[in-house]
Amino acid sequence: MTANPVWVKKGDVLCFKIAGRYFFQFIEVEFSKVSTDTGLKSTLFWTLGKSVSYEKVFLLYPIDGGQPIRLLCSGNKIYGHYSGTYLNMEYFGLLVM
Repeated sequence: MTANPVWVKKGDVLCFKIAGRYFFQFIEVEFSKVSTDTGLKSTLFWTLGKSVSYEKVFLLYPIDGGQPIRLLCSGNKIYGHYSGTYLNMEYFGLLVM
């Protein structure tokens, strides 16, 4: 995955395929600024190497607790927005498609 440097400050996202399913593992991802957007597709976080035909929404939770970020995987991109979250918090999550 290719991160959008405007939003994604650090962190690893692993993507692998097992038995026809895609696994996305987000490890200590940190965002560099907070979005004020209200639409789920308004903020582009990552571009995938391959197009994924499914559309799935899931929550990426901060490690230390607090408000999650909603992410949408659509086509070969991952979008999201956050409201009420804080700058420089680390997040983790696992998306299986």
